Amino acid sequence: MLIGDASREALSFELGVNKAPLDRKMPNKSAAHWERDLARRFDASLVKALGLPERAWYDSLTPEGLLELKVGYARINELITLKLTQRLLHWLTLRLAFSPLHHEAVHARMMAASACEGGFDLD
Repeated sequence: MLIGDASREALSFELGVNKAPLDRKMPNKSAAHWERDLARRFDASLVKALGLPERAWYDSLTPEGLLELKVGYARINELITLKLTQRLLHWLTLRLAFSPLHHEAVHARMMAASACEGGFDLD
């Protein structure tokens, strides 16, 4: 089930997002073809990452379900940023010979910020 134009317009209106066509990166493909290609790659990612059986997972999602997944993917991005920043701090600690006190101070500052506020990043 591809998201119909009416659902897409309602979702775009509710979210206040631009209603630009989905095929803007590939003008030679129709929106339905572009969506089908993205859906196929989405399904393959779920199967590979989560070990799910192969099936058309995208087709069973509602617009609300897609939004919920988007929120989940944002948390994944925050986790990746957190882990990479912790590794960077460890690397800097070794390379710049941070004292344990300095390391803890930087780590505490890093963890005090929300990921949504650019947290976890060193400045």
